Amino acid sequence: MTDYKQEEKPKYRMMGINNHVTDKEYWAFLLLYDIDNHDIDLNKLREILDSFNISYIVYKTKVGYHVVGLTPIPTATLWGLMFDRLQGEFPEYYNGQTIRIWRKKDETQEFMFCNLKYPVISNLLQKFEKRFDLTNPEPKPIFTKEKWYLIHEFYWTLKP
Repeated sequence: MTDYKQEEKPKYRMMGINNHVTDKEYWAFLLLYDIDNHDIDLNKLREILDSFNISYIVYKTKVGYHVVGLTPIPTATLWGLMFDRLQGEFPEYYNGQTIRIWRKKDETQEFMFCNLKYPVISNLLQKFEKRFDLTNPEPKPIFTKEKWYLIHEFYWTLKP
């Protein structure tokens, strides 16, 4: 746990998305994962993610990689099993609730790979289409028939 000194107050505001989505009738979950390490086996990460039967995007960040699931996961149990598998293979002090979508200062994010074979939340994919030039992906994504609402969160951090 971060132990902030009295004089150290978070001063950088960031925006992220929460791992809960709703169609205003039901709640579902998004698989979000933050790996703070560039030295990982990306083939192993892809193999694990592909075993989950969800669409996702993986991109490189300033200090590691972000995994954003694009398919709603219907139960907390299923989400937990997926999250546990990632924690077991790529241990991080990360709870999977919110992932940053704003760029950090001087950060360039790089598209690594994605899987769009399973139903995708359209407004979630749109957050990454322009950033990573995913406007004409192959195969073409299949969108969920429900309209899912994302939950955006602002938070404060010490890191620029």
